[in-house]
Amino acid sequence: MPMSAFMSALRSAGRQQLTASTVARRQATGSHLLRVEGFKEHVRDMAPNGKYITSSTFAVGGHQWQLKLYPNGLREKVKGSISLYLHHARRTPETGDAKAKFTFSLLDQAGKPWHIINVTQHHFQWSDSSPNWGFEDFLKIEDLDEEKHLKDDCLNVLVEVTVDHGLKSEDYIEVSPAL
Repeated sequence: MPMSAFMSALRSAGRQQLTASTVARRQATGSHLLRVEGFKEHVRDMAPNGKYITSSTFAVGGHQWQLKLYPNGLREKVKGSISLYLHHARRTPETGDAKAKFTFSLLDQAGKPWHIINVTQHHFQWSDSSPNWGFEDFLKIEDLDEEKHLKDDCLNVLVEVTVDHGLKSEDYIEVSPAL
């Protein structure tokens, strides 16, 4: 039953001095697409093992984020794999910590996800020295099919981020009918 119906029923029962509030979990969700053009021809040569490329910064839930993609892996032991991380960017004490869940997806040329990994929740602390969370062995490069996944030599990575703001209380404001 909507809050207005509850308020109306309670007023009908004689409660004229009545206020209300709602407590609910608040979340904000957003997505970002990183398209890496020239993935096999140029990017892998320009970003050797241990070097990364970043997406532009994007905002979700009052926080700034970036994707960090290591085309040749984060370190020697995962050379030949793509490493992929969500980076909590531009952190300050004012923006504080962020509790987020996120999904990384590689998209095929039709825009359909074909390699998906979910992170159910990670607590990004504003004071972390390494504010990244992800996978150093996200996908082996040999598993990329040039026709399905790298048509025109483009790699498409989608991230969906949901920031959990926790339980929040909001006052219910009833609008009086015009007389």
